[in-house]
Amino acid sequence: MIVHNAIGLQSDILSLLEKSILHMDKNQIRAWMKYEFDPSSMFCMIVDNKVVSCLQTKRRTFYNGESKCMATVFTMAATLPDYRQRRYFSALLEAALSRSNANDLVSVVYTTFPKLFETRSFLPVSKTLKYSISSYRCDKGNEKNVSFYNETMDLYPIYKQFMSCFDGSIQYTKQEFENQLAYQLNSQKKILVMKKDNDIDGFLVYKDLKTHIKVDYMVYLNSSSIYDAFRYLSLRTTSITFIVSEYERMEKLFLLDYPRLEGELLVRLNHARLFSQWSGKEIKNASQYYQSLENPVWMHVIE
Repeated sequence: MIVHNAIGLQSDILSLLEKSILHMDKNQIRAWMKYEFDPSSMFCMIVDNKVVSCLQTKRRTFYNGESKCMATVFTMAATLPDYRQRRYFSALLEAALSRSNANDLVSVVYTTFPKLFETRSFLPVSKTLKYSISSYRCDKGNEKNVSFYNETMDLYPIYKQFMSCFDGSIQYTKQEFENQLAYQLNSQKKILVMKKDNDIDGFLVYKDLKTHIKVDYMVYLNSSSIYDAFRYLSLRTTSITFIVSEYERMEKLFLLDYPRLEGELLVRLNHARLFSQWSGKEIKNASQYYQSLENPVWMHVIE
């Protein structure tokens, strides 16, 4: 049986995630439950009076220039190990798409398993790339221009300024953005803030994995802020891995080895005709829409 919400099922969902999500430890999962779990928009599969699979969705704001509409974003998904290979996720996805079709123009997912969504009219529109760089290459920049984030700092204006350079992207409201920062911090990650003349000009989210530092994403206004941040990190590790969109030309800043694909952003137009009216373009599918854009897309869906 599919249930269209997880209200009253918080303990069941926590148990399901702890048994199913191997890349997250208990502290990370509990942080996700506190800041990202939304029972009203989670779809659950119940078998034998037990939640065996779940799919979290979120409604977010999708921007086309100054125009905006609502989009459904598919985030966390999990199935108990003993209940896999029974097409439970497919059933939950179909139910969630039916709800999305009725409410939003666009459906969005960032995933490392694109084939699961391509069979349901999702089309790849962007990729993220993962680079690895040795610390000795990070010899530019000034580590004194960075500091750790604290609650007195307002990073939202920098985020909005950065996102103004992109089209066809999800953008957080201020509250959603603040929740994201809290989630990252409570997931044992750190937020490094870059400054120039005492003004914030970027930040990045990273985690120290002992063998290396992993940067999940960066927001920046200029290349010097990246040099400063990487100089700081290079003094505390032997190597840095970082994830960027395919449009961020990091090879111009560092001598990099060939990157590997990290994940793909897929978008589905729930109603092409209505989307065409909203965007002011005659659009048949998501690929055609993104090819028509003058600015690149940046949509790290990090929830």
